[in-house]
This record gives sequence, structure tokens and C-alpha cells, in this order.
Amino acid sequence: MKSDPNYDGHYAQAPLHAGYGQPAQPTQVPYDSTHQEPVNRIETRLVDDYIDKEDSEEHSEERFGFMQKVYSIVTIQLLITFLMTILASFVEVAKEFFQNDIVFIVGLVGMIIFLIFTFFAKDRVPLNYITLFGFTLSMGTMVSGIASFIEPEKVFQAILLTVIISVALTIATFAMGESAILWVFFLIICLTSVVYFLLFYFIFTSSDVAYAASVSIVGVCYGLYLVIDTYIVKSFAEIDDYIIAAVIIYIDIIRIFIIILALLGSKK
Repeated sequence: MKSDPNYDGHYAQAPLHAGYGQPAQPTQVPYDSTHQEPVNRIETRLVDDYIDKEDSEEHSEERFGFMQKVYSIVTIQLLITFLMTILASFVEVAKEFFQNDIVFIVGLVGMIIFLIFTFFAKDRVPLNYITLFGFTLSMGTMVSGIASFIEPEKVFQAILLTVIISVALTIATFAMGESAILWVFFLIICLTSVVYFLLFYFIFTSSDVAYAASVSIVGVCYGLYLVIDTYIVKSFAEIDDYIIAAVIIYIDIIRIFIIILALLGSKK
């Protein structure tokens, strides 16, 4: 057999088509992206839910730290004020000092000045704490002047009742949440009717019962102020406004304390 001079030792390979003993290449179907959209939406939703959960947990931690700081400041303010009132009630020298009209006026003026400075310096540490301390001392001076005219035992009772009422209202506000505001509005409507009755009764009788009832109603109203302010601070106050939040809650509690002093002081 004559060899081909152009043969290089290799044979040309037959094309890979069906019919030559080779499997046919699989037919590629065009990619339809619509089949992946439900899966993509589920994955996106899961990622968004995870991010929202992390943001919610971080926000809750920040809010918890904010409330912890606020009530720590309020506790220190109340301790200072109550210690001053006890001193003015049980120590004769302190009682004479706080009963001085000039001391009371200085406390009033100082309270207003320090309160203004506290609002302007609320973001400046440690200036905000300094102005807050001056405001607390001024308020304590005024409250001590009032407490110095009341029997020491009744002052102590007023402090105890103020602490119990304030803690109870605060816990109730945190427990009820938004429903607490609905209860507040309901109580305001009921108390308005009672106030009209007491006003009519007090005008025509001028009795001690009407006085005590009127003071009690005012005390309940101040308690409602504490509920509303606690809810606002808990839900809407900015994280950096812890000084202002502490001042608001502190003033609400002091007003309750003054009303209880007035109520107990009227009893002979």
C-alpha cells in the first residue's frame, strides 16, 4: 500500500455530532431571571429583618442606658433635697436659717437662674452638672423653708409617701406603656367633675374637708403630670437630653412632695 506523502501520522477527527457515536451536546435553555425573583425577595427580606432587629436591639440598649442615667441623676437630686428638709425640720439652727425670708428669696432667684443656665448648658460636661447641682440646692432651700414650719414627723411621712407614690407611678407608666396616657385622659375627665363639685362646696362651706379634698385633687393632678412626663421622656426624649429629662421628673416629684406637706401640715 502506497503511503500518502502528506500523511503526518494523525487522522482528522470527525466532528462531534450525534450519529458519529458521540453524545450530543446538551441544549442550553435561555436564563429566565423571573424564576429567581421570589428567592431574591426572601433573601432581601431576611437581611432587612436582621438589620432591623440589630437596630432595634441597639436602640433599646441606648434607651435603657439613657433612662438609667436620668433616674440616677433624679435619685441624687432627691437625696440632696430630702436631706436638706430633714435638716431643716430636726435641727433647730437649720430651722431658723431656712425660715429666714431672705434665704427663701435667694433660693427662689437662684432656682430660676440656675434653671436657665441648665437649659443652655445641657450638652456641656461638666458645666451642665454644675448648673444642675446649683439648681438642686436652690430648690432644696425653698422646699426646706416650707418644711421648717411643719412638724418633723410629718415631714418624714411626706418624704416616705412621696417616694412610694413616685415609684408606683413610674412603674405603672413603664408597665402600661401607651395605655397609661389613655388612663390619664380618663382620670383628668373624672377629676374635672370632682373639682367643680369641690369648688362649689368650698365656696359655701369653707370647711377643712373641702381644703383637704382640694389639695388631694391637686396632688393627683401633679401625679398625672409625672405619668405624662415619664412617658414623654421614656418614648420621645433625645439621648443627649438626660439633664433636661432629669430636671422635668425631679420638678414633678418635688411638686408632689410639697402638696403632701401642705396636706399633712393642715392636720392639727
